[in-house]
Amino acid sequence: MRVNGKLVAAFAVPFVTALLIAGLLYGTHHTSLPSMIAPPDVRPVNTSKLIKASRCKSELKKPFTGVAVTKVSSTTVQEFNAATHSQASIVEFYSPFPGQFNVGGAWNAVNLNAIPLIQLNPGKLNKYAIRNIASGRDDVRIRAYAEAVKDFKYCVILSFGHEMNGWWYHWGMPWNSPATFKRAWWNVCNQFAAVHADNVIWSWDP
Repeated sequence: MRVNGKLVAAFAVPFVTALLIAGLLYGTHHTSLPSMIAPPDVRPVNTSKLIKASRCKSELKKPFTGVAVTKVSSTTVQEFNAATHSQASIVEFYSPFPGQFNVGGAWNAVNLNAIPLIQLNPGKLNKYAIRNIASGRDDVRIRAYAEAVKDFKYCVILSFGHEMNGWWYHWGMPWNSPATFKRAWWNVCNQFAAVHADNVIWSWDP
């Protein structure tokens, strides 16, 4: 029986491609659940000052719809609401950290009847940023950010170092260990707790 080469290729190419992708995912640890994905098990320094966000959580109705934007504008969010026939309860945007609290973006979200979710990017191109935050070198700037969030008074959702279990950001692996990242995460939380910024919901985003 003569084997049709084109037929064999049609079956072989997808199979080989799938094997190559599986090998890539395995090699970059996407098929495993590294310890970074678990919530931090490093206890905060001042347990008595842990943030109580219960009053903020009560404002977040479930189920909810959210949208991520590069710049918070009424046009973008309203177009999203119209296209999805829903009301975005959360508007997500990104900010370098430590840095300036984007109070303008936060106000725009609130004025659109949404809670701002800010992805805090710790030194996107600096692999030492997490170590500096974990060691306390950036505490002054972090507290200044926390004070600004506190003065905002409205509820804010903060996510520090999202997708930390991936390799595509310098705050993730293999640039930083899970233990170092967790110390940094808890130090950031402690700085907010120290200034009593209790209008924060913390989001853990692997």
